[in-house]
Amino acid sequence: LFLSTVSEFAQELGAAMESHSVNVRRLVDEFRSRSGDTRVDSGGMRRVWESLLRQVQSDAEAHLDLAAVLQQQLSRPTLEASFHRKLQSRKVFTHREAYEQVVTKTEEKLQRARADYKRAYASLLTTDGGSEQELKRAYFEAHNAYVLQLKATNAITERYQSQCLPGLLGEIAEVYEELCGLACKCVAGISEAAAERAGEQAKRYLAVAKEAQVIAPLNDLQILARSLSATATPSKKPSRRLFVAPGPPEQIPMERISQIPSLRDEIVPTGTSTLPLMEDLRREQDSLAQEITRLQDALDTLIRMQRKSAESNLYTKVAELQEDISMKRFELGEAQLYLAAVQAQVLRLILFI
Repeated sequence: LFLSTVSEFAQELGAAMESHSVNVRRLVDEFRSRSGDTRVDSGGMRRVWESLLRQVQSDAEAHLDLAAVLQQQLSRPTLEASFHRKLQSRKVFTHREAYEQVVTKTEEKLQRARADYKRAYASLLTTDGGSEQELKRAYFEAHNAYVLQLKATNAITERYQSQCLPGLLGEIAEVYEELCGLACKCVAGISEAAAERAGEQAKRYLAVAKEAQVIAPLNDLQILARSLSATATPSKKPSRRLFVAPGPPEQIPMERISQIPSLRDEIVPTGTSTLPLMEDLRREQDSLAQEITRLQDALDTLIRMQRKSAESNLYTKVAELQEDISMKRFELGEAQLYLAAVQAQVLRLILFI
């Protein structure tokens, strides 16, 4: 939104210079008010933008030849070069919601596994002895399913918070840096074009241009990070779900309760081999690893294609590729989430074997 404001300003400033200096002053007032409504941090970009407005306001004399420069060489190229980044920023927030859905679903699976575990335990405690062996096997199997889902849930949550979420924040930083560079380049271009046409004007506009050229996007990002940290306390480590054994139903004698083995956060023998389960998990792990490699190669290829298109000023192609890049990044992150879950389950079974 801020970059669009800067680009639109260049377009309308050229038209205003063709009419009258009064229109220039009116335009400055309008855009100062408009930029005040945007949610942009008061960092370097905002300061250099305000400096430009002050110089334009003090130089209300119109220059007809400057209008063509503003409209044809600055405004439109800035918008075209920034379109794919706007698309990318929207995809980042969409993908964060999708990642959180994966985390939510695995939490729901954990709750279901916990409920099954508790029911199996209650059934074993209340049996009259006729089917105790069968119920005990079901209890052990429910326990194992709960332990494995517990590991998967913790792995997905940890992967999301330690890898996926920082990756999304890295994309936001990447978008901000490029948009900041385009905005500052546009501001610098407006200032330099005006400076060529008047001696005193040149001194003022070149000062704005230098100010724009030394803006460091990371400084603005640090200001944003400090403002966010004032309202949220980040945790140093993702919270982990702990193993919780089921409690006995009411009115069960302690003698009966003591007959049922007390289980911990570990796999227990059920009377059947765990090798088939291990083989299934191994196959799933290998499949996910291959999928991650394929997605990473595809992502690298798309990024190279986008970079070459940008160097050739093929911004329509750049925007089209951004759709594929954003989707591939999400698919890669999602596959890594599931791989983390499978690896955690494999490790738990290895310790059991």
